[in-house]
Amino acid sequence: MLLRDTPAAPRHWKTALGVLRAGEMPPGGAAQPGPRERAALIAGIDRWLRANRPDERRQTYPAARRLTRGEYTHTLREFADGTAALSLS
Repeated sequence: MLLRDTPAAPRHWKTALGVLRAGEMPPGGAAQPGPRERAALIAGIDRWLRANRPDERRQTYPAARRLTRGEYTHTLREFADGTAALSLS
């Protein structure tokens, strides 16, 4: 299984990108990439994140529906504390 195949892939890549930008990766004892290699890797991950980010606008909300006449009347009466006699016919 590849990292891109997991649902949490964008979150993991975002973390990796932050660590790379901070210069904390790879660890001190490992071979370090040159500035151009690091910049290319950061740009590649950034491009991948932009292309594969979850759509924040596509959140799950309950479906909106219209109230029936009775529900609407009942709601208005609740707001008016039941004192108003409403007739919508």
